Amino acid sequence: MATRALMRKYGVGYETVQRALVLALPEPRKKMRPRATRLDPYKPVIDAILKADLTAPRKQRTDSLAAGPVGRSLGRGQR
Repeated sequence: MATRALMRKYGVGYETVQRALVLALPEPRKKMRPRATRLDPYKPVIDAILKADLTAPRKQRTDSLAAGPVGRSLGRGQR
């Protein structure tokens, strides 16, 4: 197959196709550093809510989520 056809088929650049043709095995992927998410500051609160739900009766579970901002954004809380 032509280089341009390989580029179009796999959606990669010229250099990538050339490297792939030269090497017998693909290059190992670079590992990404773990990074913080926006959810990290709220994880302890969420864990506490979920632990409280484990001991709650079946029909009362996740009511605490429905009253908060998360529940409102999910359409809960106004039933």
